[in-house]
Amino acid sequence: MLRATIILFTFHLWRLCLSHRLLVCLGVSALPVAAAYFIKTISSYTGPPPAVELAWFLIVQFVVPVLALILGSAVVAEEVEDRTITYLFTRPIPRMTILLGRWLASLVILCSLLLACVLLTVQFLGESAAGDHEHALPAGSVAALCQVAVAGGIVYSALFAACGALVRRPIILGLGYTFAVEAFLGNLPGKNQALTIQYYLRSYLCGQSDAILARMQQLTDGPNVAMATANDALATLVYVLVTALVVGCWTISRRQYVLTS
Repeated sequence: MLRATIILFTFHLWRLCLSHRLLVCLGVSALPVAAAYFIKTISSYTGPPPAVELAWFLIVQFVVPVLALILGSAVVAEEVEDRTITYLFTRPIPRMTILLGRWLASLVILCSLLLACVLLTVQFLGESAAGDHEHALPAGSVAALCQVAVAGGIVYSALFAACGALVRRPIILGLGYTFAVEAFLGNLPGKNQALTIQYYLRSYLCGQSDAILARMQQLTDGPNVAMATANDALATLVYVLVTALVVGCWTISRRQYVLTS
């Protein structure tokens, strides 16, 4: 099983590096970096650099789920659409290794893009606060934003990979979930936010330091919404991740895929 997972991981990673899908992901991940560059060079803002604000709204709430959808939904659905999944099923390997190996390969690309996106965005905006203790970024904010972006990417990609094993057109369902549930419900006041992954990502981010919490409360309805502790938020994210992978592995192991022309 391990050998099959490694082979599928290597093949899918190489395939992703040569695909048009990677170019789309590069374009999406470049949006916050470009925005940070223009804010730094053109905008005449005063006060603290909006690195945390830009990272939260544009990276965590948009780039993370969109990149995870592009890469995660293709883990199984790409083989179904290309009508090549039957060839993998005829090999003497557990079916779940198809999902696990390809998902791990997509994680390498996903996490690399997200880390580069966060670091470059913060670098552009953080330079303007160099030596300015009043406007400096909160201590530990860069590491916290990187952790939140990677954690969100891992959980979202697992969800969309499982979705690709369950339905034929996961990209449509994923878009609906991303923008109708996560983007809309996650920003509504009240307890409904607790039904979204964004709520737990924000809770984990705010739990890293009081300075980050105060910064985030200026952006959202933080004082009016009881957030989970950092440990509880992380535990919930892990639970969602494991559940998604178990459902995805069980589905691909049991489901009979009908290939149509």
